[in-house]
Amino acid sequence: MDATNRLIVIHYFNGTLWNKIKEIVGLDYDMERLIYMCALSGLQFQNMDLYQTALEARLQGIVLRDSGLHPIDAAFLGNDRLNVITLGMARRRMFLVSLSEFITDIINNPEKHNIGFFYQCRIVALFYSSKFPNRNTYSTDAIVSADDTCIISNYGNIMMSFKYRGGILHIVNNENHSTFGESILTSFLKIT
Repeated sequence: MDATNRLIVIHYFNGTLWNKIKEIVGLDYDMERLIYMCALSGLQFQNMDLYQTALEARLQGIVLRDSGLHPIDAAFLGNDRLNVITLGMARRRMFLVSLSEFITDIINNPEKHNIGFFYQCRIVALFYSSKFPNRNTYSTDAIVSADDTCIISNYGNIMMSFKYRGGILHIVNNENHSTFGESILTSFLKIT
């Protein structure tokens, strides 16, 4: 996990982490697997250590590409004395900052990004789970409804809904998507 985190840092400082995030949300994985790769990496995925290891290896492969490092060099980046809880917290913090910046840039400069609303919804769900890393509140699903609302849920329990109005992404009522709340730029994306 530490080597993967260090590769993420390399991409952050090289300005290429947003491309890696696009690649991650474009994987043919359900949200729960993406969340465990990025936001809940310090927790066991469905009591299956081997599957968690496979998710970690997949993420490490993604961030190794274009890092400028040879795989053998990357293998020596990690520190095996750090525990998975500490490493998971560090990863969430890295993703939280980058996801907040990325979502803000997507909203403010949509012409710079060739990314559909479905993938934006998945990115917001990753942010949500990085900000609120709890087994009962992480995102297991992020869908776009027929009325173009991003609905983020945990095993069927809707946690948050978002919708564009006037080029700005707003929090909307979970039952009535025409009831708009604050822009996520002024409330939800704040990192504390």
